[in-house]
Amino acid sequence: MNITQAPVPIFVVENSNVFVKMLDYIFSKDIVFKFYEFKSEEECLKNLDKNPAVVIIDHALSGIMNASDTIQQIKSYDANIHIIALLNSTEEKLAAKLLNAGASDYVFKDTQGIEVINSKLETFLEKRNVKKPFFIKEVKPSLKSVGYFLLILIALSLGVYYYK
Repeated sequence: MNITQAPVPIFVVENSNVFVKMLDYIFSKDIVFKFYEFKSEEECLKNLDKNPAVVIIDHALSGIMNASDTIQQIKSYDANIHIIALLNSTEEKLAAKLLNAGASDYVFKDTQGIEVINSKLETFLEKRNVKKPFFIKEVKPSLKSVGYFLLILIALSLGVYYYK
């Protein structure tokens, strides 16, 4: 008997199109995740009825709310939602503040940020006993392929900008 599992909903709350496109590129290769993208904390909160298992949220969004308040509201909606805060700097006080607000973990948005997020999601799935039936590790995009993807994205963006 083959029982398929419903995809795990992931919210990504991030205003950097490049970072979101990289995450979307990686998650689109993985049938276990259903990827939702939001540009503001308010959008995220309005869509909590989609019952995300994971929320990846940038701490430095330009919305009306701040990340700490958003994290607290997400946790009051459902305390079981796994929240990963994205930080631009290595400021430990900010990381501690977001963890105290209810974030489950944090990741620095540096050159290895995407790989760290992927690793943390793998750990999250293992703890929840979510099986990845068609997942083959070698097929996942490497950091090198993500780099090529970014170069193409930047080149296309520059081409559109210069030809306007």
